[in-house]
Amino acid sequence: MKPAGADQALEPGLTRALELALGAGVALSGALLFAGLALDQLALMRVGLLLLLFTPVARVVVLTVGLFHQKDWGFAVVSLWILLVLLSSISLGSLLG
Repeated sequence: MKPAGADQALEPGLTRALELALGAGVALSGALLFAGLALDQLALMRVGLLLLLFTPVARVVVLTVGLFHQKDWGFAVVSLWILLVLLSSISLGSLLG
């Protein structure tokens, strides 16, 4: 017996966009963190760390847009809900922090 939604797969273009979002976020944040350490620049390390923290959020944004584009309404709505929860927690954290 197949799980629900087993027939539906992500389009190769969406899978590639997700890989690029995660890979670019990790690579760029790693480069900024390394440069910040090498140059003893706290500002570069902070930007690198923030970019690393926002990389999963970028992945959810790409996934949500891709699922709406695929017209996979059920998963798109769930993904949008997750995105809204992430953004609200970031907003609350910045207000309270």
